[in-house]
Amino acid sequence: MNRMLLVKIDIEDDYDDSFGCAVIEVTPTLSLRIKQLSSVVHNLRVLYIKEFDNTPIFFNTPEQFLYYTPKTEEVAIIQRLPTGITPVNNLADCITLCVCKDSFYWSGMIKNTNIHWETCEIPMDILSEEIV
Repeated sequence: MNRMLLVKIDIEDDYDDSFGCAVIEVTPTLSLRIKQLSSVVHNLRVLYIKEFDNTPIFFNTPEQFLYYTPKTEEVAIIQRLPTGITPVNNLADCITLCVCKDSFYWSGMIKNTNIHWETCEIPMDILSEEIV
């Protein structure tokens, strides 16, 4: 069964408010891929592995995050996409999934700029928790 995560985004430019949160649909295939990459990180004793991945759906209103009970301060498991706001996926470029030993996150650039963004780190154990 798929699970949806609502995560906050940090942008390195304090004046840029292109987007503030993302929804990530974690399918069984994506979950398995993240777990496999985490195992490779552990076995190779490297810090992380990055690969291109366009899974996140971006929103420019971080206030939407406040309507959900977060799993951590920056990650919430949600039942459906936030309503009443339009995704702004056309603003993100070079989107990569970064998998560490115990966590994962997405990062990239804001299109046509040199401004870097990344989601908060998501603990690996969120992939194996029961969906309620």
